[in-house]
Amino acid sequence: MRNEVGSVGQGSAKVRAMIRIFALVFFLVTLPLSAAVDLGIDVLKSQGFAPLAGKRVGLVTNQTGVDSAG
Repeated sequence: MRNEVGSVGQGSAKVRAMIRIFALVFFLVTLPLSAAVDLGIDVLKSQGFAPLAGKRVGLVTNQTGVDSAG
């Protein structure tokens, strides 16, 4: 009778993939749901943009680059 498991190493690759999926699900489930995040632009605004005073600064962003007010 022929073994249908496949070549050597395929079983361990499947186990590693399952472990990675389990780790990701565990991480997502255990994340605190109410963790506050301060966006960089909001931090700069609260500091009056002082860290940028006297510097030449350029900003490259896209349509998803917004502050906490949208």
